[in-house]
Amino acid sequence: LSSVIVIVFSELGDKTFFIAALMAMQHAKSSVIVGAFSANVVMTVLSAMVGSMASVLQKSHTHYLSVFLLLLFGARMIAEGYTMNEADEKSIIKDAETETTQSSSYLVKLAGNSGLAQTFFLIFVGEWGDRSQITTIAMAANEGIARVLLGAILGHGLCVCVAVYGGQLVAHKLSIRSVTFLGGFVFLLFAISSVLMGP
Repeated sequence: LSSVIVIVFSELGDKTFFIAALMAMQHAKSSVIVGAFSANVVMTVLSAMVGSMASVLQKSHTHYLSVFLLLLFGARMIAEGYTMNEADEKSIIKDAETETTQSSSYLVKLAGNSGLAQTFFLIFVGEWGDRSQITTIAMAANEGIARVLLGAILGHGLCVCVAVYGGQLVAHKLSIRSVTFLGGFVFLLFAISSVLMGP
């Protein structure tokens, strides 16, 4: 459950969320869902595998590294939410639009007109080094690969569906600032919970 919640709050309002929403306006929604979900699954599996390799380290080391990353991302998200204004929110959406537009001619050469392939590449590259990837690595190192994989994949699936079917509505009705704030507090709560539960 924790990995579902962490992934949802990492991804809602993220650039790749809006990339999926924009691609759904240009291509068949089913193709965009399959492309975005596949990219997220591949990235999640790779991240969880990297995290599981950390099991060679002492459990206490991976536990406290995980807590540190949750605290870091939580504090960072709260700071971003605090300083974010309407122009910043529009900038996130504009960045996604720009990335989609600038990449489209290259992607057409690479993947043809396939909305599935174009979405896969945009999301896969956009997720590389993203907060959700690093969090998945940390959670898999601390909690074990199977539960984290299941939760993270479910969380990504939920976000992809929301992006594709309600991305425009979310962009206009839901404040990215509020989601960022709330996500930061969720990360901090999981960090505190991890500290209290111990390694």
